Amino acid sequence: YWLRVTSAFVVALFVLNSMLRDWSDKGMELVLALAVPRSVWLGGRFAGYAAVAIACAAMCTVAIMLFISWQQALIW
Repeated sequence: YWLRVTSAFVVALFVLNSMLRDWSDKGMELVLALAVPRSVWLGGRFAGYAAVAIACAAMCTVAIMLFISWQQALIW
């Protein structure tokens, strides 16, 4: 239970830190001024955040496999 809560918290902190850094560095205004459609930009951001979440889940699954069988770890 606590591993799931902790991993969700870590991913949320990563996303929040990335968004705040873009906000403070005016990166979002720079990207929106370019000829890149907003849907492509938001889709890329979402894909990056999803990749971080999948990587975090994979690392937690590997950590769980040290203590339980791999079939039960994959259910996680």
